[in-house]
Formats: sequence, structure tokens, C-alpha cells
Amino acid sequence: MQHNQAGDVAKAESIYQQILRVQPNHPGALHLLGLIAHQVGENGIAADLITRAVEVQSDFAEAHSNLAAVYLALNEPDKAAASCRKALALKPELTGTHNNLGNALQNMEKLEEAVASYRNALAIAPNYADALSNLGSALKKTGEFEAAMASCRKALAIDPNFAGAHYNLDNALQRSGRLEKAVASYRQAPAIEPNYADTHNNLGTAL
Repeated sequence: MQHNQAGDVAKAESIYQQILRVQPNHPGALHLLGLIAHQVGENGIAADLITRAVEVQSDFAEAHSNLAAVYLALNEPDKAAASCRKALALKPELTGTHNNLGNALQNMEKLEEAVASYRNALAIAPNYADALSNLGSALKKTGEFEAAMASCRKALAIDPNFAGAHYNLDNALQRSGRLEKAVASYRQAPAIEPNYADTHNNLGTAL
């Protein structure tokens, strides 16, 4: 774990694999090796490893939570939501898990439930910029444009360079018919993240 935290992922991976050769069902090594796979985009491998970890240790809340993140990356929101709920049943204070549950529910178009999950995250951590931005996205889809914009603006007050929050704010402006403001706002986002393709696309739509 020290090697992993220091950025020496190759050394950490080697040690985790040594542990698993001696103890194939070590839940910590399975989980952390799965996280390394997730970080490099090998999400199928990550899902297999972390699933093994929670099969060995069913009360491993962090592993259930990280398995949810892997399922989101694999575009399997139903499995992500199930893993989030298992994690939260064990540790209700996991703010990132509430946020990921919201993301899974939003992907399934269960918008009211998604809004409730983001608000659960924000009840624990009011300045959680990612949850504020995602809440804005969900509120935009339910037609609550003013609330959506307020949530995104709060996220941007916390992190002015948060490209995702700019994008969600711009979408709310566009959907509410404020096209000139949307255009002006869309033009700010590429300065922060030039390769954010959706922003360029939506700027074109607004124009």
C-alpha cells in the first residue's frame, strides 16, 4: 500500500501478486489489485478481482463501493447501484458511494432517486463539488432549471476549473432557453479542458 500511495504502482502490483500466490483469497490484495486494474482501464479484470474480494469478505464496504465504480465504467448501472447499496448498508457515511449511486440511478433514468442520492452525499459533505455538479445534471433533466443552475454554480464556486460543472451549467442554460448565456459559458469550458468533446458539440448546438 505504501508503494501504491507513493505512485510506484508496478512495485505494489508485484507485491499484491506475491501475496495472492501464498494466499489466493486475501481480500485486501484482491481489492487493491483490482483498483490498479481499474486505474489503467482494465475494468473487466478489475470487476473479477474485486468481486472475489467481496465474496471472501462480504462486509468489505470499500470494496463494494469500488466495485460500483468499476461497474459504472463498464456501463452496467444496475450492478453499480446494487454494489453501492451493499456498501451503504455497511457504511452509510461513504459520500462517494452516495454520489456513485446517484450516477447509476441517473444513467437508468431514475431521476428522483438520483436526486435523493446526491442530496444524501451533500448532507454529509455540503461542499462536495462532484455531487453538486451531478445534482445539477439530474435537476436539469427533471426540468428544475433554476435549482440545477444554482447547484452547478455552487460547485464552480468551490472549484472554478471544474469542467464538468461548467458543462452541466451550460446545458441547463441551453435547456432553459438562455442561449446567449449558454454560448458564452460553453466558450469558457475549452480553456479549462480543450478536449472535452461534448462541450464543443453543445456549443455548436447552441449556436
